Amino acid sequence: MEKINAIQPDYIICCGMAARRTQLTVEASASWKEIVLQTEVDLEKLVAEAAKIQISHDCGKFVCVRVASPREGLYYSVLDYLSQNKLTARCIFVHVPVLNQENLMGILGDFVLIINKLALSSSC
Repeated sequence: MEKINAIQPDYIICCGMAARRTQLTVEASASWKEIVLQTEVDLEKLVAEAAKIQISHDCGKFVCVRVASPREGLYYSVLDYLSQNKLTARCIFVHVPVLNQENLMGILGDFVLIINKLALSSSC
């Protein structure tokens, strides 16, 4: 959170390895108990031109969901921090599959697309 305050980014991209997934997946929300926080990024626009990026509505149980402490829920913690402090930065979480020679170029291309769309567009 100190880095967010120091850098004051427009967008924050959180990432985590998703060994069971085969392509990049952008997470729509994060939760803690009954509280569900949605990203403010328009994910449909963000992935519209991507070859193989899915939008997920199942954040899993580690980096997206806050279990006991903020360290166990990175995405939730960042979304909550931005909201609580009324910051204008937007945050997404990208699940990244295990990289290998067969999928590296496609996944890299899709990830660069995400970065470019966030960096060059205020409409996402």
